[in-house]
Amino acid sequence: MDGTETTLPSLPVRIVRVFVAPAELFDALRERPVWLDAMLISIAVGLLIQFAIPAELFREAVMAGLPADATPEQVEATETSLPFLRMLGWAMAVAGPFLLFALIAGLLKLLYSVLLGGAATFKQLFSATVHAQIINAVGALVVLPLILANGDLRSTLSLHLLVPGIERDGWLFGFLNGLNLFGMWTMIVLGIGVSRIYP
Repeated sequence: MDGTETTLPSLPVRIVRVFVAPAELFDALRERPVWLDAMLISIAVGLLIQFAIPAELFREAVMAGLPADATPEQVEATETSLPFLRMLGWAMAVAGPFLLFALIAGLLKLLYSVLLGGAATFKQLFSATVHAQIINAVGALVVLPLILANGDLRSTLSLHLLVPGIERDGWLFGFLNGLNLFGMWTMIVLGIGVSRIYP
């Protein structure tokens, strides 16, 4: 810190920089840790996905989660709960990002500030987390057409795509399917953000 005031880039510039120049972005956010406008991106994407998912596809996904030996009463109870679950999805699209990003920033604060003696504020870490998650939001938009085309809410862009013909019920598929490309990219960028906040 040399005493000069850091100019905060506009939101469109920050969106571009989180992909192409994250270190430069997080240097600016370290000095001016804004987050609200970037948070609205994640919320807007979540709402868009909720709107785009057809009711029948949502129903199929929920019913597929029932055990094979589900009783008629369990099936009926699940059918009855569908409107509530759909409303819960809308609510989580709004509140979920704030809660999740606050949890991540809180864990980073605990790890780096309390345990390792760093001096970053929660607001700095929260700002970095929110901006890194823009990558996940863009990833969700990329995957949405794949979900609609496949008719499967579990469709992802994960490492299992590199192994054609892999057994879907095997542990290897589950492991590779969990390695979401945009999720890993987000974590790498967030790591860059933390390294700039704790130089």
